[in-house]
Amino acid sequence: MDDAKNKTAIGRRWQFGWCEYFEFSRTLIVHGKLAQLEPKPLDVLIHLLEHPTEVVIKEDLLEAVWGNTSEQSITTAISKLRKAFGGARDSIILNVPGVGYRMAVPVACTHQEERGPAPFKLEIGQSIPGRPEWKQSEAWVEVKRVQSGSPDTKDFQRIRFSSSQWTEST
Repeated sequence: MDDAKNKTAIGRRWQFGWCEYFEFSRTLIVHGKLAQLEPKPLDVLIHLLEHPTEVVIKEDLLEAVWGNTSEQSITTAISKLRKAFGGARDSIILNVPGVGYRMAVPVACTHQEERGPAPFKLEIGQSIPGRPEWKQSEAWVEVKRVQSGSPDTKDFQRIRFSSSQWTEST
């Protein structure tokens, strides 16, 4: 791919045990292979990686990742992380009973460039990839951000909407 068509950003690369985590692309590599994880376990992981020598109390994890939910959410996320890591139960993330969790291995963090796909953009008259019958007829984009929920409990969602106009050619 052409460098001009790639998006480049500086992200943190975390190395711990037999794992690597690339923050920009939200990619976890375990024993050299890509591990598939949902966003919340990765959010828990990044919070633990940012505090590698500390015991992170459960309340701090709840606040940082969910805002307001039950401790079962933490337990589920930690379980998914441990399953992805493989090895013994406390080999990467150590449980401190009644308190929280901490990293059980040394953590190294470096900054590096990561490349990703360029933003999707079509010119007027171009068709959507895989849908040649749909062509962009007008160039306009509207982006709105919506926050809903209660700021008191920090139980809210941020949503981005964007739109563009398409016509079906006949």
